[in-house]
Amino acid sequence: SRNAKERAIRIEYKDGTEETVNVQKLQGTHGGSDEKLIKMLLLDEGKDEDTLNQCADSYAGFSSAMIGVAGNESIETGKTIDVTERLKTLQ
Repeated sequence: SRNAKERAIRIEYKDGTEETVNVQKLQGTHGGSDEKLIKMLLLDEGKDEDTLNQCADSYAGFSSAMIGVAGNESIETGKTIDVTERLKTLQ
């Protein structure tokens, strides 16, 4: 059973099966991830905890930001925005 320090995440797979994973709830902003991110980026601490190598690089960060920019531009103009050319500038 879960306690107040855990959060359950239900994963639904395409084949119809489901899995529930309990993860530790962290304290702080963005579910506690801000403090961990700051330590990794600015203090070079905690990188050994990234055993799945999920830490995003600058290209992934730029791509994420461009999706947000394109989304806002699309909402403002009502048009579909193609970010392909913008993303190619960094490859």
